[in-house]
Amino acid sequence: MSETTVSKNNRIYFLDYARVSACVLVLLVHVSAVWLDKEPVGSAGAFFVLSCNILAFTGVTVYVMISGALALSQEHNSYVRIYILKSLRLLGLWLLWKIMYRLIDIIKLKTAGEIIDWKEDFFIQLITKPGHYHLWFLTMLAFVYLMVPLIKKGCEKKENCILYLVIFSLLAVLFPTLFLFEFPFRYLLEEFYGIFDFGYFAGYLGYFILGYFLLKHTDREKKTVVVVMLWLAAIAFFVIACVTGNIRSISEGAPCLLFSTPFSLHCIFLSMAGFVLVKRLDKGSQKDDKKHAILVQLSAATLGVYLIHPFILDMMIQAGFFSAFENVWTGLPLMLLLLMLLSFIAALLMHRIPLINKIL
Repeated sequence: MSETTVSKNNRIYFLDYARVSACVLVLLVHVSAVWLDKEPVGSAGAFFVLSCNILAFTGVTVYVMISGALALSQEHNSYVRIYILKSLRLLGLWLLWKIMYRLIDIIKLKTAGEIIDWKEDFFIQLITKPGHYHLWFLTMLAFVYLMVPLIKKGCEKKENCILYLVIFSLLAVLFPTLFLFEFPFRYLLEEFYGIFDFGYFAGYLGYFILGYFLLKHTDREKKTVVVVMLWLAAIAFFVIACVTGNIRSISEGAPCLLFSTPFSLHCIFLSMAGFVLVKRLDKGSQKDDKKHAILVQLSAATLGVYLIHPFILDMMIQAGFFSAFENVWTGLPLMLLLLMLLSFIAALLMHRIPLINKIL
């Protein structure tokens, strides 16, 4: 999300397309979450909202893939100092926005007539609580960046990437997805799986390496059959996730969010299919400097959009936009569109302020 290419000549434009698309999907995560409890479980509207929520988590993984594609490329230095500074910058942003969102929460409490104890409600919570629900991404990426000097040389070899990605896909994606379904000896296999510590292969580092692998170690997007097969698999797993999630929601009487995760088969296949497709389409497109200039600005603004959009979404809800959209089929897309427009406008305006632009 925060990585950019170093020069205009070396800029990988399809990653800008992917970054903006991923940003919109992240907004969809939170817009669809607002609607989850409003639609009656088992209705067509509830199925639509849950499907949007399941789809939207692809935006998280694509963000991580873009960061990995850029950070691990040979065009970027892997000096320890550089990635310590990158990590500290992300942790600084996390702390700054954590403070800002906590202050906003306290202002809301005071407006509602609550008595505020600054020691308990601000300072202690600032230390003990993780912060606003979306800020986890900054801390995760900060620590993934610290791995770059260790893994970058190894990732230059295709075989090394394949070894890690195969193990990651099996242990962090395939088995956790299988355990969401009933099948013979499932619980026995799940207990055997639980014996081992797969922490080295079970995190976002897998998507980080996957992005670099798809950028540098494969040109399979040139083969139409590969792209088609990826998309067929992605759509099939996505449909299975949506249908199964809806069935479980009906049986449990509440929205089932087990498939709303980056570590599911539908998510890894959708991420790969989208990444490869955009890479292919970009190679075949005509270069338009004006169009790319706008794209680069939008891409650069995605960090600001990510940081500020929950505040804007809360303001929209408080202003009555949510109640104004009664029909989920039109209301959810309109809320997403409005949130996207307001967030990008706010982020672009923030970039015009020199101090904020420097931080972002």
